[in-house]
Amino acid sequence: MSTAETEQTTATPTTEQGWYVDDRCLNCNIARQYAPGMITYAAGGEYGGISQVVRQPETEEEVRLMYRAAHACPTRSVHPPALQSALGLTPTQAGLLTAPMALVPAVMAPFTGRLSDRVSAKYLLIVGLSGMASGLVLVALRTGSGTPPWQLLPGLLLTGLGMGLVLVPVNNVATRTVRAELRGAASGVFFTGRQPGSVLGSAAVGVLLQARIAARVADAANTAAQRLSARYRADFATSLRGTAETSQAGGARIRLPDSLPAHLLPQAQDPAAQAVRAGLARAAADTLVLVIAVLLLGVPAAVGVPGRRPVPVDPDTA
Repeated sequence: MSTAETEQTTATPTTEQGWYVDDRCLNCNIARQYAPGMITYAAGGEYGGISQVVRQPETEEEVRLMYRAAHACPTRSVHPPALQSALGLTPTQAGLLTAPMALVPAVMAPFTGRLSDRVSAKYLLIVGLSGMASGLVLVALRTGSGTPPWQLLPGLLLTGLGMGLVLVPVNNVATRTVRAELRGAASGVFFTGRQPGSVLGSAAVGVLLQARIAARVADAANTAAQRLSARYRADFATSLRGTAETSQAGGARIRLPDSLPAHLLPQAQDPAAQAVRAGLARAAADTLVLVIAVLLLGVPAAVGVPGRRPVPVDPDTA
């Protein structure tokens, strides 16, 4: 008997769940080069085209290619499937859920800019970093396979508020003591220096997430296997662990073992789907711990930020 595949009725592999590309895509072709055959060109978008995921990864090597594409994408538009699969959301729903976290800093930017001209940046950075960490703690505590999405909104909003208090002040700290004619160069150096941190941070989160998915899905699979006859438990758990390792948990397909008789497939389908979702949700919460730790390390660094100092004046132009 061939490998059994259960299809989730609410999704398709390429459009509803799994890896996806959001509408910020610049049509730069980088992701398509890293993941050929899985990410391809499509007409549309404001840049003459857009990338789209046409096939989910099916092997461990293809999963690595997708993560490389995600890390290389300059707009971070290539997304893994953990949030969607853990909560049963479509890409659109996942985007709407996380939109407030991006919109709040945009709305706050003009006000934070004026505030940073009057208040020492260190205080804004301390409050902002603490707020981001607190918001992600709330998200991690509420993340679960049965959590209604709206329960994540308080944490996401608090994270967005914290971001709004960090983004503008940190730019001001980097350029405020530089003479006007050098600020363009200083800004370029500042943003160039941010790129390695962004890439390394994304890579660290991706590696940790993949490792935690494998571990958490394995734990959930062993628990779910207890609902089957003893003769099928080992194969069932092994099959779901393989699903996690090849990231098929993020698509619409969950592989069940060849040894499972056809009449037991309906009985195994629900435990398999629940185990995968529970494992993904726990893995996402585990991964947030790394981000929270880095934010908290930034708080004592912000304490060392000097207070407001006057911009040096060039004696030749004074």
